[in-house]
This record gives sequence, structure tokens and C-alpha cells, in this order.
Amino acid sequence: MGYVARDLGVDRNHEDLSRSIHHGVNEVWSNDYAKWVMLDAKYDIHFERNGIPLSALELHEAVRADGGKGVVKMEGVERHPVPMDKPDAPEGTIRSYWWASYYLLTEPHWSGGSRLLVFDNEAFRNTTWYRATNEGKLVKHWAYAAHAFIPTGSRQQIEWTPGVPDLRARQVAPDTFEIQRRSATPNFKIYLTRIGGGSWKPLSGDRTRWTLQPGENRFEARTQNLAGVEGPVVSAVVEFKPQSASRK
Repeated sequence: MGYVARDLGVDRNHEDLSRSIHHGVNEVWSNDYAKWVMLDAKYDIHFERNGIPLSALELHEAVRADGGKGVVKMEGVERHPVPMDKPDAPEGTIRSYWWASYYLLTEPHWSGGSRLLVFDNEAFRNTTWYRATNEGKLVKHWAYAAHAFIPTGSRQQIEWTPGVPDLRARQVAPDTFEIQRRSATPNFKIYLTRIGGGSWKPLSGDRTRWTLQPGENRFEARTQNLAGVEGPVVSAVVEFKPQSASRK
């Protein structure tokens, strides 16, 4: 369908309910909010704070900080608030985000071959992730012995922005800029640009010339992938005051 999604493994604290409850969820990149949003397909839920859907990393940090105060569980596309904990669905709660990891391979995680990206924060460094076996025994997460954890201290390695162009401007004349566009866009098709609120025009290359007019000038760009899904709009605004001929 053209939307960027990724697979995550999350888990409760092993001291919570005297066992871990590992759970698989997805994050989807939202063009409306220009951020990653956690969507739990099994329970048809996501979580919000102040009306903004949260990512798995935001949930992980919230539950570690204060148990997730102010976070509301929402159900369905209608976004109905629902109770946080249900006895028959103990993993469908913010408490499930005590741990969070991001699968880097497409093979099933139970094969033991995946590499797991984790945020290298105090939670990861100073606590240990235990998981319950089928027999109910608590053991260290398999990724410790397999050296499969890939810790990163950079949020950008997790919260990268698919489909969002980065604009670089280089002045080539008093009234002209060369605009270079680049982005991390899976299944990239083309860049769309418009100048001064005009119509959107497709550009296959990553560079274009922008000739300024006196006053405020606006250059806008967005990406489009092979499924026709367009990314968020990124804008550059320049106030141009031409010099008089006597001052040149």
C-alpha cells in the first residue's frame, strides 16, 4: 500500500506478573504527524498523549519514567479511549513497552538469526532483559549470548524520517539558488516541487534552480513513492531584496 512499516518486539518487566510477556507490534510512519506511530494489530490499539500518537520508543521511555502517566490507550480508527489493562490481554498495555527492540532482518525472530537494534539508554545498560521460556522459566534474552543486540545512542538511528526530503541551498547568482534534495524514501519514485504556491511539478533529478523574485519566496518539496504515497511537505523561505543598480 506504500506505507513504511517495521516490526518490533516488546516485553514487560519480568518482575511484572512474575513473568515476561513478549509481544510483537508494528510501527508505521505517519505523514500527518511526521513521526513513527506504534500500531498493535492484535488488539486494534495505539497509545496517545495530548492527542498525539506515540512511538514504541516514546512508550518505552514513558513507562520507565513514571509508569506512563498521561498516556491514553486508544482503540480502532475511531480512536476511542479504552481501559489500559484487561485481564485477558495483559500485553495490550503500556507496561508491555518496558523493553523494545527493532528487528533488522525479515526472517522470523524465533530462528535466532535476527539482529536487534536497541536504544542504548540507561534502561538498557543498567537492567537485564529476562524472558520466559515455554516452561515458564526466566532466562536472559537470547540476544545477549548471541551478541545480537545492536545498541545505538543516537535517536536518529531509530527515529529516521522516511519520505522527508532534506533541502540544501547553494547560491549561484544574486537572485538564484541551486537546491539539492535528498531523502531516505523506500521505493522512491520522484520528487515533487512547487514554487510560490503554484502547482506541483515532478522532478526526476535531485537538483534544481530556484530564481528569486522581489519579496518573500517559498520553495516546497515532497517525495512520492512507487505506490503514489506522498511524504510531508518541506519548505524553504527566502526574503529577497534586490540591490539597486547604483549599489551593484
